[in-house]
Amino acid sequence: MSIINLEKINISDILKQLRIYKDITLLKLSKDLGEKYNKIKNYEFDNKLPSNETLILIASFFDVSIDFILLSNSCNYIRNIEFIKFAEKIDKLNTDRRYKVESTIETFLKTTDKFKNNIHENIKILRTNKGVSQKELALELGLTSSAIGHYEIKKNPSPKNLVKLSNYFNVSAHVILTGNKLLFNFINKAFENTVLKADKQLSLEHQKFLIELMENIINS
Repeated sequence: MSIINLEKINISDILKQLRIYKDITLLKLSKDLGEKYNKIKNYEFDNKLPSNETLILIASFFDVSIDFILLSNSCNYIRNIEFIKFAEKIDKLNTDRRYKVESTIETFLKTTDKFKNNIHENIKILRTNKGVSQKELALELGLTSSAIGHYEIKKNPSPKNLVKLSNYFNVSAHVILTGNKLLFNFINKAFENTVLKADKQLSLEHQKFLIELMENIINS
């Protein structure tokens, strides 16, 4: 997980996104929050940060987390509380009704990043989605801005720097290099969790034995 640059935290962009999401004006937002118009305007246009009390009001109004307001796309915690609340209700419904939502989510997830079979384009996609400039990314990774620029055009990162990129973006090096997400469709989630745990913790020797066992079971 990357270290957040506290000097660059502002809520301008996310506040605008949330207003558009709720389809309300700055004037309407200020009235609904019980705050002065110029005060709310400053948050969106002048990069002013609100007090803790106002942060709570904004988060409560939009039904999102305070982390999301402060960190936007860098937020590693729950973002849209409203979305999670609805999903929690859907989870209690029957399989057919739940599947309609689940399948739509999976469709969206598969098209969110739009990775290419090109490492240079993938690095640019990841950087853009993260909302950081080449200079900011370079500072985070201990590289030069020109190095990041070259990575996005023609030069391949060294394995060491590939790992740095992978850790920073929290995306596998496999995805960055190939554009192929390692997505598998398991029906039994308990079994899926067991398999993924085995993938991370078992030796190659043990995994080879399991592969042979599974081949025998499938072919029997």
